[in-house]
Amino acid sequence: MDYILDITFTTERDGIICAAKGQGMESLNAVILQTRDGGKTWVERYRSARPYELTWKAAFPTPAVGYVTLQSYNPDTSVKQRYVLKTTDGGASWTELPAIADYSCREFGVGFVTERLGWVGCVGYGLNTTDGGATWTKVDMGRAANKVRILREPAVGQPTRFTGYAIGTHVFKIEGPIPK
Repeated sequence: MDYILDITFTTERDGIICAAKGQGMESLNAVILQTRDGGKTWVERYRSARPYELTWKAAFPTPAVGYVTLQSYNPDTSVKQRYVLKTTDGGASWTELPAIADYSCREFGVGFVTERLGWVGCVGYGLNTTDGGATWTKVDMGRAANKVRILREPAVGQPTRFTGYAIGTHVFKIEGPIPK
């Protein structure tokens, strides 16, 4: 790989690498590699068909369901559609979910409370989904939220709650009950 940008393991043996392959930005394709043997071997499981792309960050709310942000650096302002990648089989296959049609959007951090509830940090704003990435809504997450971390907090006598933090140029706090 020419760029390795993030690594996430769901078990001691199962993990993915967010990466990009190519020489120079104009030839980059986003790539996801997967291991099932603790990192001894890696298999390419996704490669974008578009140039100027790289995968950035990953979040797995369960061992089977995961999301990866896909950054586009394409200088063509007519290329507006941005995507989030999703797996439902632990990283063996990936689907591109349309997130937003906004040339200025550059995706950074990603965090999910459940398989359906999550956030993506972008330049200037964030995106929220409550349906597993089928639809996305713009939300305030400060500027350039590069990391999103979710903590699940059991509360005695109350529904289990979560608290999340997104960091970029500011710290943004997300909290609430975990939906059933």
